[in-house]
Amino acid sequence: MKQEYNKTTLAIVSGLDYRKSSLEITKSIANKEIIYTTFNKTYPAIDEFLRNNDINTNKIQYIDTISKSTKNKNQDNCHFIESPESLTELSILLKDLTSKKPKYVVIDSITNLLNYSSKEIISKFILDLLKSLEKNKSNLICYATAGSGGKSEELVNEFSTYFDNVVYLQTTQIERREKVKKTTKYLGVFFLSLFLIHAFSSFYMAQNAISDLGTISSLFIQESDATSMLNSMGLPTILIFAEIITVATFILIYKLNNNKIKKLDEELQERNQ
Repeated sequence: MKQEYNKTTLAIVSGLDYRKSSLEITKSIANKEIIYTTFNKTYPAIDEFLRNNDINTNKIQYIDTISKSTKNKNQDNCHFIESPESLTELSILLKDLTSKKPKYVVIDSITNLLNYSSKEIISKFILDLLKSLEKNKSNLICYATAGSGGKSEELVNEFSTYFDNVVYLQTTQIERREKVKKTTKYLGVFFLSLFLIHAFSSFYMAQNAISDLGTISSLFIQESDATSMLNSMGLPTILIFAEIITVATFILIYKLNNNKIKKLDEELQERNQ
């Protein structure tokens, strides 16, 4: 079942696979109007990353808090904040951008904010933002890094009570799911190649056997006797049996891997409820 990110969501992501997990969430809301606020990467870097992963960024407005300079002036799809510490400026801008039309606001990430502001200031910023977005009927997705320890872990634990949904994206489960999908794909190519090799080999062997027996029959026995000899060798039966075993093995592995993927999806869904 596909995870839906409605209202307010705290997405707790493993630092080992942060980009993959955040990409998965962005893809799920890519058809919505998004305001993407970044505290860890520049606007061009994030925009390029999303485009390279087949996400249409035409509906995304960026707020870049880390690359403000005299050369970086506001653009149609990007606003530059003075610094990550300027949370009042950011709050005013977010209220303005969501005042006319409901949107999805993405904060990437609240744990990065600890590098610039205290837990108390961040908490006040998030609570004010939640009230503002609720009034404007907009949605909020905040990323937080799991397993960071210290103040970061305290912040995540505290914020988990503020949000409508808390989503855990575990690296191990996501990686296992991707590995199973890749394994199924590679095995499909392998068994298809094996099937074609068997088919061509079978045809070649059968043709040679018929040719050889035809030569023998022209010298020693009648053609009908040569055909009987070929059948008695059981060659067609053996070759057909080998093909059936190849196909059956692939179908079995495909079904087992599909069941693994479904099980991993169910585990993620249960964790996220």
